[in-house]
Amino acid sequence: DKFYKEDPKHRHKRLVAKETAAKNTLADDEDFEGIIMGESNRKVFKHNGVKFICGKSGDTFKSIADDTEIPEWQIRNFNDMKKKDLIKEGQVIYIQAKKNKAKQQFHIVQPGETLHDICQKHAIKLKMLCKYNTLSKDAILFPNQKLKLR
Repeated sequence: DKFYKEDPKHRHKRLVAKETAAKNTLADDEDFEGIIMGESNRKVFKHNGVKFICGKSGDTFKSIADDTEIPEWQIRNFNDMKKKDLIKEGQVIYIQAKKNKAKQQFHIVQPGETLHDICQKHAIKLKMLCKYNTLSKDAILFPNQKLKLR
């Protein structure tokens, strides 16, 4: 792994930058307190009361399952993802079931956002977001569209 071969000071700065980028994709009103989990040295954070980690370069559902001791299928389920989906570096990966409701009442859609993006941002289940807004899981969203989160 290239991170472990570089100078520890630079490695720390790069990891902090990636974690900061991941947290910036989440709702603004949350405190993020990182704890180290197991031998994998993954930081675990909480958002809307739900634990998450940040995807690392080369992560797969299997590598995360091995690190967290949570079955692959359950990680995919927690994140509303399919077997074929890939994990990106810095991506928020929930390691607990997301909530049925967000802390905020509404979300205003930004250009390019998907229902999945919004669910990950607010740590809520995709099926609940669809139910609140009478939308299908593959619905096309529009900028400035107002979505209910509870």
